[in-house]
Amino acid sequence: VSQYTFAMCSYREKKSEPQELMQLEGYTVDYTDPHPGLQGGHMFFNAVKEGDTVIFASDDEQDRILWVQAMYRATGQSYKPIPAIQAQKLNPKGGSLHADAQLYADRFQKHGMDEFISANPCKLDHAFLFRILQRQTLDHRLNDSYSCLGWFSPGQVFVLDEYCARYGVRGCHRHLCYLTELMEHSENGAVIDPTLLHYSFAFCASHVHGN
Repeated sequence: VSQYTFAMCSYREKKSEPQELMQLEGYTVDYTDPHPGLQGGHMFFNAVKEGDTVIFASDDEQDRILWVQAMYRATGQSYKPIPAIQAQKLNPKGGSLHADAQLYADRFQKHGMDEFISANPCKLDHAFLFRILQRQTLDHRLNDSYSCLGWFSPGQVFVLDEYCARYGVRGCHRHLCYLTELMEHSENGAVIDPTLLHYSFAFCASHVHGN
């Protein structure tokens, strides 16, 4: 269960506040056939909620797939959208959509991602995987050109929070792993903010004492 509320927002150029906002909770996203009468995109997908339909458009098939996958994760729907095979129709680049889909599938297979994409999340050891995710994230963060002292960026915190919320990673496990990584980096010469060490230690101590 996610602790975040996801929404689709429309912004005017150079404006920080959204012009329109649509919360995705309760919607079901799926691919749709082309809409010849509509302008602004070539590939279409929609979000449906209690008979209310909102149509979205993108410039190419890959962009559409990325949007649908992101919205699918945000809505938490049980139905997983699958791109329709339209081998007879050409995309704006002049190639068939089926060929494009096969190309991306080959890329995933080449990089060894197909096994993870098709895996059942319930059968994975998320405590182990989270430790790897957090360690790699911290390594990447400490290799930045400026000193972060071990603090994650807001975007990195969002990803780690979301992983824990979705897959039930316990807070004490998270802080124990974080504390271990911070101490190892500190022993290897990295400059670490002592506040982070104290915070993670205090969290784990509170957990042990039953608070």
